[in-house]
Amino acid sequence: AIAAAAGTVALQRAASCEADDDIRFQDLPAEYEEQRFLPARPYPAWDRNWDYCEPSDREVARALRHAWPIADYADAVRSLYAEHTNRSSERVERLLERTPEAELPALYRRAYLEHAYGGAPTRHIILVRHGQYDEQRPLSRALSRPAGVPDRDFGMPLDEAFPRLDAEQTLTPLGRQQATATGRRIAEMLRGALQEEGREAHVRLHVSTLTRAKETADLIAAELPAGRVRRLAPDPNLAEGYPPAHRIPYSKGALADGAREVHVEGARMEAAY
Repeated sequence: AIAAAAGTVALQRAASCEADDDIRFQDLPAEYEEQRFLPARPYPAWDRNWDYCEPSDREVARALRHAWPIADYADAVRSLYAEHTNRSSERVERLLERTPEAELPALYRRAYLEHAYGGAPTRHIILVRHGQYDEQRPLSRALSRPAGVPDRDFGMPLDEAFPRLDAEQTLTPLGRQQATATGRRIAEMLRGALQEEGREAHVRLHVSTLTRAKETADLIAAELPAGRVRRLAPDPNLAEGYPPAHRIPYSKGALADGAREVHVEGARMEAAY
């Protein structure tokens, strides 16, 4: 009897899967096509050039507007140095002489990254998360779920409830210690830029409008030399949020509910970074 019951359940599950192929193999409807996220390489492939710092020869040639395919890499390297550097032709020729022919493509790509891709200056971005803070969970539930129903406008632009919560989510004593320790560490890391004359505007401090983030930034700034760091106005675009993307599989109504987040939150995050 048990075996028969198990067989019946298995048949029911199989029939259910066949009947629900449209759910099992879900995809975004045509009207949401513009909101689709498409990786550069389909899963499970890996995009080795995800940070655009390992361009192919063809990508370099296209960026430099050189003819493709490259017939003579030595000539391509000469053109690159002539177009993007002040290096003399004699120095370029000596470089080519000591570079084996098989390594000329690598030299072409490396010279592009060093001299033509965004210029020579390097910008270091240090990302710092705010210190530990009081989450105020009871208040958060009360404001985000009035009458027990989730408020879809909570935290969105022009929402008047979220600022009340944010004002109460301040750093704990431990969070303040963490921020101060972070400021001291940053002062060590940036000692050169913070002490060298003429670089007063080179170190900038960006922060979101969240209370806990501004408190953290204030404590970090207190550990840095006065007058050596440029403080920028708090930017609401830097506030935290969930990376917007439609989830598949999705339940009924989920696409319509998530479309606003994809457009609003997605645009905000792109503007921030």
